[in-house]
Amino acid sequence: MIESCKVDKNTRFKALRNSSFFMLVLLIVLVAGCKKVEETDDFTTISLPESGLVRTFYREGDTVFIAGGETHSNGFMLTYDLRTDQVSTIVSGYQHSFYSVSRNPLNGLLYLGMDNSDLLIVDGDGEAGEHYIEEQYWVNDQQKQPLHEVHEVNSRLFYIGGGELQFGLIRKQLENDQFQQYEFNNELRSLVSLGGNKLLAVGNGIQITSNDLGETWTRKSSPSAYFTSVCFDENTATGWMTTFQGGIYKTTDGGENWNREQTPISTLRSPFYLKRIKLLNSNNYDAIAVGNNGSLAVKQTDKPWALIHLSLDDDLSDFIVINNQLWIAAKGKLIIYPL
Repeated sequence: MIESCKVDKNTRFKALRNSSFFMLVLLIVLVAGCKKVEETDDFTTISLPESGLVRTFYREGDTVFIAGGETHSNGFMLTYDLRTDQVSTIVSGYQHSFYSVSRNPLNGLLYLGMDNSDLLIVDGDGEAGEHYIEEQYWVNDQQKQPLHEVHEVNSRLFYIGGGELQFGLIRKQLENDQFQQYEFNNELRSLVSLGGNKLLAVGNGIQITSNDLGETWTRKSSPSAYFTSVCFDENTATGWMTTFQGGIYKTTDGGENWNREQTPISTLRSPFYLKRIKLLNSNNYDAIAVGNNGSLAVKQTDKPWALIHLSLDDDLSDFIVINNQLWIAAKGKLIIYPL
């Protein structure tokens, strides 16, 4: 038999009062711990003929290639003509999503990095076909994760990918247009050249370096963080890295040491998660980063980072600068943010 328990009115009132006081204190603590993030609707949008998530940009002259898609479905690539403001569809409804686009320096064709670690080749007529991989360069099934970025270093393409926190992959282009694979037990997200034959790759709790153009990789000591993106200026030996929940690290010594410049933050609206950072090469701006939930971080020269939430909930994956405007990748549209 279960006996009921009665509580007198005074006891209930005291419990309610104490509970309310506790919640008030908790709210004050949370608000005090949340860094002020500006919210803005000072932007315009351009609708696209594809409704999927835009994941990457690649620009050649007056043509901007726009690619993306949903996970493992509806991959697309569009072109935007800056002279006529016309959008054309090159690939639509592909079975894999596209995460990175680059021109192959060996044959001049467009290579698209997909969500299964493979590559799609698009020729000048818009014909698409998957890149043939010799058996010795096959990627382990578990390592078949999105190729988040592609970089051309010393006339060779380097793709970096990863997922599920524990799988990382670097694919280095060889002279025969095959790609040597390097597999890791940490998710990898971003890669940069530090000058010469030196490379740096970062990911979930990991930084690895190569001094021989990707032939061998060495893990280096680093802060414990989930690094999502890295950029670097070889001329000034300066660079920045972003982390999960908005932390930003800076180096001024060629990537040897990284010091925290912006601490990870929480906001009352949503997590401030940065996923792509790039240099701007501008007299007024050093770097900009974008991320999920409309997150935007702007570093003007000689000023601290400005943290901004765009008044939308889109996940922002990439951006380019065109005519002093930030073109930001979003879902089914481009966000045009004035600089």
